[in-house]
Amino acid sequence: MIGLLSKWEIFSKKFLANISWTVLAKATAMLGFFALDICMARILGKDSYGEWSFYYSAILMMAHVCWFGIDASVKVFVSKQETEQELSDCLKASIRLRLIVSSLFLVGLTAASGLLTDYMEYFGKYENLHILMYGAGVLVFLSSFAEFYKALSIGMQEYRNLFLVTLTEYGGYFVFSLAAVLFLKNNTGLLAGYIIAGILTALLGQALIRKHLLQDQAERAGVLQKEILLYAMPLLVTSMGEILLQESDTFFLGLFSIPAQVSVYAIGKKLCSKLYHINYTLCITVLPQMSTISKENYREKLDRFRKFGILNILLTLCVAVGLLVMSGFFIPFLYGEEYHDAVFLFRLLLIYYVQRGISYYFALFLEFQKQAVFESICYFITITANVILEICLVSRLGALGAALAAILSYLPYTILVTVKAVRVMRQYKSVYAAD
Repeated sequence: MIGLLSKWEIFSKKFLANISWTVLAKATAMLGFFALDICMARILGKDSYGEWSFYYSAILMMAHVCWFGIDASVKVFVSKQETEQELSDCLKASIRLRLIVSSLFLVGLTAASGLLTDYMEYFGKYENLHILMYGAGVLVFLSSFAEFYKALSIGMQEYRNLFLVTLTEYGGYFVFSLAAVLFLKNNTGLLAGYIIAGILTALLGQALIRKHLLQDQAERAGVLQKEILLYAMPLLVTSMGEILLQESDTFFLGLFSIPAQVSVYAIGKKLCSKLYHINYTLCITVLPQMSTISKENYREKLDRFRKFGILNILLTLCVAVGLLVMSGFFIPFLYGEEYHDAVFLFRLLLIYYVQRGISYYFALFLEFQKQAVFESICYFITITANVILEICLVSRLGALGAALAAILSYLPYTILVTVKAVRVMRQYKSVYAAD
């Protein structure tokens, strides 16, 4: 393994600096998220924690719709700008587009909150859901800007900014939410904490990119907004597919089961969903460099694509095996013995993590190659399979059915994006080698 790594030139100062900031960002996100999650599971108890998990799943699904594929699209467009003026024009167009779309969702969700609350109150098992729903629009609005500024940082390869935004976001979630929950003594404190942290994150993100915003008139802004929005459309399908696969099982379980079972399943699913951020750290450091492939550099980039792909697979398998062995100890230790049933579900869902961890490398490569249409088709197939399986399995098998639905529905996507990414890279080789 060491001999393999020594040939990759991965120990350059720039690479080490970038991956260090990325690791710090993801470590901060995971530690902040799970520190808060563990505290809430212990403080709130199964029913109230289960209610928040159900609500949070609904919020995440609405947030991904609000993101509208814009953040992923912006990440690609920003990475391709060559001059400071072009970057400034692209940033201005991106900010305007993000603000317009997010504001429309804020107004729409706020207006609909009353109707959603009436519908959700039909499920009388949730005590504070009618209060939480009124904050849905604000949470979705703020989350879109947190993701937006992280996407800009990745596209511009400014990984220090990625760390700062992530630290403010997840550090804020932990500090303000914990304080609010202890003060209010119920899960509505989480809503208050998330809103405060979201506001601070948005302000910081804008301050960090301010130096790139030139005073000159952005003549290309209108054209860029249309291009970014058009490319965002297939990415919207991808984003919706990703979040449906990540959260729909928890949401369906919340509809068909009791809060206590939702809380147990949510622990296993949250752990597996966050694990892929280990792969994310590697992928976003390597793959933005694959945005532009030419005759002069295709050999070098083909070699990097292959070797880092192997590294990502090995990393995924090592993490999965390690956690398979350790989960019987650390889940009851962290969350408490009352959540011991989450161990079996987590071990089963490690299959889902392996699929997601491996496929993310190839899917992100396709995004930077502007293959979002193909990726959206793959997600459409996966979404359809997921909905059918959720309806068939969750109502009959409960948490076990939710886990099986997640695993089975993600398999086609994993195979399709992997095969497509390898073919795209081979096409570069055949075209440029022929020349």
